[in-house]
Amino acid sequence: MSNQDIAEMDIDIAEFAERGEDVPHARGYRVRIDGETVRFETPHPTGEALLNRVGKKACAFELIEEFVHCESDVVEPGETVDLR
Repeated sequence: MSNQDIAEMDIDIAEFAERGEDVPHARGYRVRIDGETVRFETPHPTGEALLNRVGKKACAFELIEEFVHCESDVVEPGETVDLR
């Protein structure tokens, strides 16, 4: 798959992370939040934008970013997340 092909398709963040590969630039990024897969066009959404996409309010829910190596980090509503 060439770089041009990758840029034209959506990227599933979890698939690349599980393989230990860097996430390439893409037209869209798919992430899983509470078991629901959602799509973002930007690689740098805020914590609030991530929660809003699954119908949750930042004042009522805490967003926790999970990493492949069993690490996790709380994401504040105004904090930017790097999906790449």
